[in-house]
Amino acid sequence: MNIRICSGVIVLFSIGCTADKESTEDIDTQTEGWWDNPEEPDEEEPDEEEPDDFDDEEGDGLLSFEWSVDPGIGTGIFDGTYGNCNAYGEVVNAIEVEDCSGCSLSMSMNYQSLSFTGEGCEAFQEMEEITEIYGHGEEVIYEYDGYNIHALYMIDEEEGDNWVEVQGGYSLIIEDIWYFGIDL
Repeated sequence: MNIRICSGVIVLFSIGCTADKESTEDIDTQTEGWWDNPEEPDEEEPDEEEPDDFDDEEGDGLLSFEWSVDPGIGTGIFDGTYGNCNAYGEVVNAIEVEDCSGCSLSMSMNYQSLSFTGEGCEAFQEMEEITEIYGHGEEVIYEYDGYNIHALYMIDEEEGDNWVEVQGGYSLIIEDIWYFGIDL
């Protein structure tokens, strides 16, 4: 099992091989479904499409964002995907705030130098004008290979500016850098 930390996300993957499988040189990885075993029948598709866990207004159901912030200097980076849109930028003006009772660290932050690729990026066009507030939870939600992964909190304006645990959120601090993200 290999572990790779990229912009605050721990990526886990495992590769297993046996002698009775095709070699990778014989597989056309540019063809959709190349990972399916051609000797096994495809699973039957359900008649009805199941609803997405995350309703993203575009109907794509994909949200994945990662941040890395240096609390000592108040800057960092973020990147993410929302549907078919990829967004990248800098975290600036990250300032520690004290009002998250379940957090060991909480910061407000702004964004600059944003860039977008793909479709459906309209939701991010005004990110430079907003302030977001996140918190590194005291609660460890799991441990992996010596890293304590904590809950992620944020201020939710729809909940009356209360701190709420972020669905699909995670947070960890490694060598004084705060890595956090959301994967739905």
